[in-house]
Amino acid sequence: MASQLNCNKTIHFVFDEESKFAKIEWKGDYISFGKAKLDYKKAFRESIEELNMESNAKLKYKNALGFPSDSIIQVVVRIEKVVWGFGLSSALMETELVYKLPERKINIIGNNKVYMAGNTKRNLFKTLKHGNYQLLSIICDE
Repeated sequence: MASQLNCNKTIHFVFDEESKFAKIEWKGDYISFGKAKLDYKKAFRESIEELNMESNAKLKYKNALGFPSDSIIQVVVRIEKVVWGFGLSSALMETELVYKLPERKINIIGNNKVYMAGNTKRNLFKTLKHGNYQLLSIICDE
């Protein structure tokens, strides 16, 4: 997925601390495992680090915005909500994300579907990675 992305840009991602208050919504009749407390910040950082290894973009997780540079795109990312929907043999996690770039905001939903068994922490990581990949697909083509 990310290895096919042609992106020669340097992008710094900053986790919006408001994300820590994002709620998880559980839907469906077949919720079969515990409602784990998630470390949004850790999952977000790991998703950026893995995308960086898999793509030719220069992605970096930062704790705070730095001084503006024409050659670096700075993005603040806020997790709005996580929805975990359960069916009989599958589950779909969707994470609503808001990306704040210098000139605009971009809303994206990262998702991950699992069959038979899933891990809440791993699925969160995958939804964040999917959302971040979608953002890269948008801004790298500009």
